[in-house]
Amino acid sequence: MIIMVKNALIGLHGGRDLVKAIVSRFQAKGYSVDITRDAEKMLDYAKGKTYDRYFMDLNLGNSNSPDVTPAINVYDVVRERVESSEAKFVGISGNSDAVTTAQKRGIPAYRGLADFNLNDFLD
Repeated sequence: MIIMVKNALIGLHGGRDLVKAIVSRFQAKGYSVDITRDAEKMLDYAKGKTYDRYFMDLNLGNSNSPDVTPAINVYDVVRERVESSEAKFVGISGNSDAVTTAQKRGIPAYRGLADFNLNDFLD
């Protein structure tokens, strides 16, 4: 019997409890998780390993900033896999300008966890 391991890359700069809760949700759905709070490390992970799910703060490393460069850089690496449905990506931010900018660039982005269904994302 072959057991398929699902992998997720998470890049969040939120509080410890939020990060722990998100990681727990991924793990409960059977994902092995790599996590970082650093935009460069997020990009390095994305370049170095194939993941099934990518979940990140759009402005990783610059909380509340409208600058979505971290998400642009990561999405550029994974875009082809996401567009071919081999993987899923979502970026979140409390900054509405960051969300709008990301969406205009074709990056799946939401204002926060209340704006999309995490369980659907994980299935």
